[in-house]
Order: sequence, then C-alpha cells, then structure tokens
Amino acid sequence: MKKSFLFFALLLMLGTAAQAQVSLIPKGGITLSNVNFDQDLAGQKSRLGYVAGLGVNFPLTSDKFFSIQPELLYIQQGTRATDGDFNLNYVQLPLLVKINFGMENLPIYVNAGPSFGYLLNDPVNLGTMTFNDPNKLDIGLQFGGGVGFGLGPGSLMLDARYGFGLTDIRKEAGVADSFNKSKNNVFQFTLGYAIPLGGS
Repeated sequence: MKKSFLFFALLLMLGTAAQAQVSLIPKGGITLSNVNFDQDLAGQKSRLGYVAGLGVNFPLTSDKFFSIQPELLYIQQGTRATDGDFNLNYVQLPLLVKINFGMENLPIYVNAGPSFGYLLNDPVNLGTMTFNDPNKLDIGLQFGGGVGFGLGPGSLMLDARYGFGLTDIRKEAGVADSFNKSKNNVFQFTLGYAIPLGGS
C-alpha cells in the first residue's frame, strides 16, 4: 500500500507539472502537533517536529486567482506526555485549493483541502494505551494561508497552516483503557520558494 500511495502521489504531481503556468515549490519548516484523546494524558503537551517536501501550484484561471496545489510532504506529528513521546511520522499528500490575491510581487493567499497521510512508523505505547494495530492511512483537512515576496525569478513563500485528522490513529480502542478517540491535529509553519516553470 505504501508503494501505491507514493506512486499515485508522484503521478499526480508530475502530471500537474506538465501543464503551463506551473510553479514548483520546495519547502520546509516546523510542526507543532498534538493528539486529541477522549481525555488528556498525564502531562500531555504539544510535540515540536519538522516538515519538508515539494508542492506544485497550477492556476485554474488566467488571472491566477484560483489554483490547485498538490504537495508531497514528510511530516512529523504526535504528542508528548509523562509516560513518553508519541511519535507519528507520515508521508502526506495534501490537495489544496488556493485563492490568490495581492500584488504581483506580494502575493497573498488562503488555502484549504483534504490531506492523505501514510504512517511510516509504529507509535510507541503510552502507559496502559496500546497501539498495536494503528491505522496506516490518516485522512484529514487542512486550511491556512500565506504571503509571498518577489525574489529573483520566483517568490519566497511564508505559509501557516492548521490540519486536523478525521480518522482515528487506532483501528479500535484497547479493552483496558477508555481512550476511544485519537485524532491528529497539527500547526505547520513553512518557508518555500515558488519557481515558475513556464507559461505566463
């Protein structure tokens, strides 16, 4: 399943990149994540991680007001607690719709859309909680915005985004605990550079 997910993601991004007016956006930054349980863990707090990857922006209108932006990211999520860190590392494919406004050399935008993540590691146990059979696929929603600064042939992009999971991390709760809900939420802050590949 992991290979199929990556193959689909690469085909989508390469197909988009073959179109005119495309911008390629390498990016990286930090994440501040947590996991929503039915009740908080002892000493639970946000986990600091990082995110890196590549986006492809494809305008849907001639004035570039609407565009779509698929991305392929490596993203660290999870939470921290007294019993230990809970690490969730994903390959993630957000599919965002963007509304672009502002000036040519100072683009401003908002974006939103679904995301599909594939879990790369098995999370650790936290006390009485067991995650022996985690959901490998994490489906969520993301929304946010950002601003660009004209620099050379492209734009330096500052992006802030919030994402929340729609699927539980565990396929089912353990019989010895009451933590039935376990959904991701994450803030991510990235710096990228939009490189125009062609078109006007």
